[in-house]
Amino acid sequence: MTLRKQSLLGVVVVALLAIIGPIAMAQTAQEKKNQEIVLSWHHDVIILGHVDQASKYMADDYIEHDPRIAGGKAGFIRYYGNALARHPEADKYAVFAQGDYVVIVWQRADTDPKTSTPYSYATTDVVRVKNGKILEHWDNAKMQSQW
Repeated sequence: MTLRKQSLLGVVVVALLAIIGPIAMAQTAQEKKNQEIVLSWHHDVIILGHVDQASKYMADDYIEHDPRIAGGKAGFIRYYGNALARHPEADKYAVFAQGDYVVIVWQRADTDPKTSTPYSYATTDVVRVKNGKILEHWDNAKMQSQW
């Protein structure tokens, strides 16, 4: 990722945080509950890789919108069951909920394959919760692959 793209992404993240701050303060009880479900799922299943707990958080008819992951909940479990898919560095994040949707903006570390220079960037996950279970997930994986 070029310095210009990193800077643009940083500006976008700062703008998002400025917008979501007031929204986060005005959350309903259901939005707070949805946020807790998503944060627990993100931590337990994605960061730590406990895919055996996926059904605790995810609906049976779960829909995955990440182009790298196919096959609904089973595809998600297969993908995140792979240790290489885990994101243990995801400990810096901002989160907010609006209705059924929860957005997580978190920091990731990577290395430029051409120069071996380490860098960090923000990435996002958008999750829709229905009846206490995660029903859909989007992220910016497609956008990242185009950089």
